[in-house]
Amino acid sequence: MWIERLRHDFRHSLVVMFGAIAIAGIAPFAFYRFLEGQALQGVLDLLLIACIGVGSERAVRSANPQRASLFLAIAYCLGCIAVARLSGLAGLLWAFPVLVANFMLVRGWRAVLVSALTIAALATIDTVLATLTEKAIFVATSLVVSLFAFVFASRAEHQRAQLEKLARHDPLTGASNRRGMQEELEVAIAASERNGEPLALFVFDLDHFKQVNDSFGHDAGDHVL
Repeated sequence: MWIERLRHDFRHSLVVMFGAIAIAGIAPFAFYRFLEGQALQGVLDLLLIACIGVGSERAVRSANPQRASLFLAIAYCLGCIAVARLSGLAGLLWAFPVLVANFMLVRGWRAVLVSALTIAALATIDTVLATLTEKAIFVATSLVVSLFAFVFASRAEHQRAQLEKLARHDPLTGASNRRGMQEELEVAIAASERNGEPLALFVFDLDHFKQVNDSFGHDAGDHVL
């Protein structure tokens, strides 16, 4: 079932995609840290990989990945802050992809709050941003990246919702079509099994509805529907 969820659910596939990209991007640096004798940084990278793996797994197994998405966003931000404090400028540069990921994974004010706290925490690292000018430049560029990410994520979410509505609902009546009915049935059956409550399905047919169209026209029939 979770494989089908990944194939058809945009939010689940997005969480897993970001998790896979993050692990693939961090893993080589973790091995490099150990080869260079930077054991603490290497352990931190491995810990971050483990957190990302757990969060992605929970998102796949869960019917609602919002909590797992928030967990991953926080893990990315905390990992970025820790790496920046240990590695300096090289770690600080991870802030920009992390900010983009925040707005793709988490919606609304949560993404804004997590990103704002991350920018503030990074801006206080004096060993990386030594002067007030450097701090101001970093904050300004981070805010610009966050704004672009927010606008893009908002538009993408809006368009995705519109496409899902078109795919699952009849444009004339607004009622769920066959695909929407199938999804609703799966949710209802799962809830019935989980709560131990009975489930019933009522089906009815409008007899001789063609007479409405033949007598009053299709526009009147559409209005009746």
